[in-house]
Amino acid sequence: MKNVAQDSVAAGTGSLLWNHNLSLEQREQNARDRYANGLLGTLSFPDRVSTEPELERTLRLPRLPRLSGESSLFATCMNPECHTNWLRLWRRRQIPRFEGQWACSAACMEVFVSKAVLRELNSDMPWAPQPHRHRMPLGLILLGQGIISEEQLRQALESQRTSGKGRIGIWLMRLFGLSEERVTRALAQQWGCPLYQVVAHQPESVATLVPRLFLDSFGLLPLRVAGGKVLHLGYEDRINAAAALAIGRMTGLRVETGVVPSTQYLRAHERMMDAAYPRTVLTEASSAQMAIEKITQAVERIRPHAARLVRLHQYLWLRLWRTPINSAEPRSAAHDTPGTPLPVPRIHQVEDLLCRFTGNDSAIE
Repeated sequence: MKNVAQDSVAAGTGSLLWNHNLSLEQREQNARDRYANGLLGTLSFPDRVSTEPELERTLRLPRLPRLSGESSLFATCMNPECHTNWLRLWRRRQIPRFEGQWACSAACMEVFVSKAVLRELNSDMPWAPQPHRHRMPLGLILLGQGIISEEQLRQALESQRTSGKGRIGIWLMRLFGLSEERVTRALAQQWGCPLYQVVAHQPESVATLVPRLFLDSFGLLPLRVAGGKVLHLGYEDRINAAAALAIGRMTGLRVETGVVPSTQYLRAHERMMDAAYPRTVLTEASSAQMAIEKITQAVERIRPHAARLVRLHQYLWLRLWRTPINSAEPRSAAHDTPGTPLPVPRIHQVEDLLCRFTGNDSAIE
């Protein structure tokens, strides 16, 4: 009588289906039977294999490339150095996924995470926001436009120097009654960016795009997503291009930055800070290996349908999607390709891990 748990060979693919209910001895005996029938090719077996790692080392089956349109049931580990994924059918073949890759074990997942962490730590992004020296100071822009006189500029600079604080635009508004919009327009010209007006701002529609900590630490103000492809990101007085780049890589959206009048910015930023955000876990790592371990543990714990890693200054930002990104194609990895626009997630769909890297250059190797 045929064993109902007998393994079979998938037609046309050569992939082996192994019943996870079989004991270790039954799997070994089935493998011996297949070898006898010429299904496994040339394999040698010891008299007895006592532990599963030994069996894995013995049965080094060649990995088969995943065919286009192939069912996830036949998926193989995407780690090119892995040869043991066939023994792990108790691990779901759709998840966990990290940057579009599926791993058959935590060890293989750590290989993917290691490459991503080292990629981010060795990128050209500065470790902290950098001061920016403009070719044309704001006061000279206003002077050139005829909005202020040389004497007014001199008085404003003297007041700024005496107090030791405050932007020159604030002093010009305080001393000579310049309108906030005039100063902000000159600021936009200085940065070469548009002036954004905060109209009908809905914090809940953009709160899931960026962790709350980044809004507070780097002065970000997500305003709106236009056409499902463009994120308008506002700043009060200085543009952080590194932050815009990291957010664009994480969300797949094209990020356009601009300045917002201070009064509007402060009101909108306060509303954003009071909005509800996805769950965020904060941690620290003093070495690349520590960061790799913590990120791998998070991926293995949550077992996401998709995950991405980017660095924003000293933070390694890991975003994990608990649910399929596209419910119509739950097994597709196409939507986890970096640069592909992703839908704006709901709060329950994603979770963020922010790993603050405190190591030095010698730890990044």
